[in-house]
Amino acid sequence: MDTEKKSKNRIWQFDLLRIAACLLVLLVHVSAQWLNGAVPGSRAVLFAQACNILAFSGVSLFAMLSGALALRREMTVKEAVVKKFLHFVLLYEIWREFYFVFHVVSTGQAKDPAAWKTYVLDGFFKIQGHYHLWFLPMIAVLFLLVPLIREGAEKLPVCLMYLTAAVILGFAVPTFTELHLPGSEQIGSLAEPFPAAYFSGYLGYFLLGHVMYRWRERLKGIPMALLHTGGLVAFLLACMIATQRGTAAGEVYYGLDSPLNLFNLVTSAAIFSAIVGIGDASPVGTQRRRLRLLAALADASFGVYLLHPAVLYLLTDKHPAASVTGPGLGIPCLLFILYGISLLVSSILLKVPLLRRLVS
Repeated sequence: MDTEKKSKNRIWQFDLLRIAACLLVLLVHVSAQWLNGAVPGSRAVLFAQACNILAFSGVSLFAMLSGALALRREMTVKEAVVKKFLHFVLLYEIWREFYFVFHVVSTGQAKDPAAWKTYVLDGFFKIQGHYHLWFLPMIAVLFLLVPLIREGAEKLPVCLMYLTAAVILGFAVPTFTELHLPGSEQIGSLAEPFPAAYFSGYLGYFLLGHVMYRWRERLKGIPMALLHTGGLVAFLLACMIATQRGTAAGEVYYGLDSPLNLFNLVTSAAIFSAIVGIGDASPVGTQRRRLRLLAALADASFGVYLLHPAVLYLLTDKHPAASVTGPGLGIPCLLFILYGISLLVSSILLKVPLLRRLVS
């Protein structure tokens, strides 16, 4: 009965967004297996880089989803600090130590006291967490801002005021500068007093997710079609630019493999809009089996995100994926296997009361 009641309170599009964002984050690290040391120009490298560019939308979607959820209702200071900020900070420290231990054991240093001291003891103060854990402190800070910005977030003109400045100075100017487009030096100089950090690109995504869900009715019809077309065009342009620049330089171009550029912003907004739009048009909300499946996969997604680098290392350390097969077959297969194993482990941890807090 409790489960049924909980399911009724869920927004199933958000579950679908969690799953999509999770798969895209995994795709970042899977596709990178075929890009390390690759020489641009072949269709195989083009496919791998297209996957990698698209995959960075996963980080953006997680931030947008967090904003859409957090800004829907009032959040007290206590809830923001204790239930959100401190929770994510604590998770960061726990998983940071987990990956220190994993590194010592997986690299054959388990019997070396010096390695334990360097990574597990001294590392607590001197070494940053595993490469994927940066998301936890970032989202912790965003939740800390919720009580501060919640009232303004309910006013569309206020949201648009901030988003306009954030898009121009936090996304467009850095993208123009990175691509060295005509006039980018002058634009960059004019925008120099307003660096992207001032506008916190991820706060932009956080607020954008709220705006796109809260006022989604305004995005129907022609605006939605234009956004979806723009997302596809932005993705294709990013792939084309990366291929041209990589071919000219003789090495893979990573300048657009990031959530904080204009191409990713438009692509991520289009994906978010498409998934939310599916929910408004589809009758899946009445199909309980599908709801339960989506809920289970969504609940396990955070654990999948936390666990997948360890699983990926165990899968590819001895036999790098790129040495086994090409990206056309290898990327979807490795993604499926990586997701399946990480999902299984995450689902098991969710069943253990003492451990479920670590992956939820």
